[in-house]
Amino acid sequence: MCLALIARDAHPEAALIIAANRDEFHARASEPAHRWTSPEGVIAGRDAVAGGTWLGVTPSARFALVTNFHEPGRTRDDAPSRGDLPVGFLAGQDPAQGYVATLRPMAPRYNGFNLLLGDPDRALCLSNRDPEPLRRIASGGVHGLGNRLLDSAEPKLDAARSRFTALLDRPLTELEPALLELLADRATHGPDDASPDHPWRDALSAIFVAAPGYGTRCSTLFLVTRDGEAHFIERRFDAEGKVTGETRERWTAEEPTR
Repeated sequence: MCLALIARDAHPEAALIIAANRDEFHARASEPAHRWTSPEGVIAGRDAVAGGTWLGVTPSARFALVTNFHEPGRTRDDAPSRGDLPVGFLAGQDPAQGYVATLRPMAPRYNGFNLLLGDPDRALCLSNRDPEPLRRIASGGVHGLGNRLLDSAEPKLDAARSRFTALLDRPLTELEPALLELLADRATHGPDDASPDHPWRDALSAIFVAAPGYGTRCSTLFLVTRDGEAHFIERRFDAEGKVTGETRERWTAEEPTR
């Protein structure tokens, strides 16, 4: 039950802020975030099973992340991997609008997904389960995404988005640790009526999920300052929720190739 928070042009120092938790079975093999050789320059973790990623960025500060749409009983084993969706955008040069236009005819082939992608100047959210499949992340907007639709009303997401918004007046030096602290919060917020009837129902209502064999595998921050400095942090956790490693990258964002 992943979670992502995004703010565009909503902080005095940062043009873009993304804070996200990847929740997954601990037995599913994955590689920590690193600079890929193919597609060259992409910074992302890699799913060692299907080869894609859940969240990645590029030297020009393009970003893409995907969350699965929760729909028990509707998933197909023969569907293409949703982890390929972020990679397709990160590997290319098309702006978000162009990539989405190419992808939309193929979107029904995939199991339910939400794809958040763009750069500091523009961002979109595409879902193949949304009656309004394409939503824009407006300048000044603060949004939350989980395993339902963008900005769905659910206790966990509401709490995370509210706390995220309250942090946006902090200076950048204080913001990074505060966001990591937010993503590490294990307090449960109570499932709502749409939450799955599952033994982990209460555990899944926490921002940081810790359930038997399943939970938050990593927390990721991606921030781009108004003068173009990009910050990427991935903090990884084991099945007990202990930190096992961290990747930090900082660079001056390159001008995108058109």
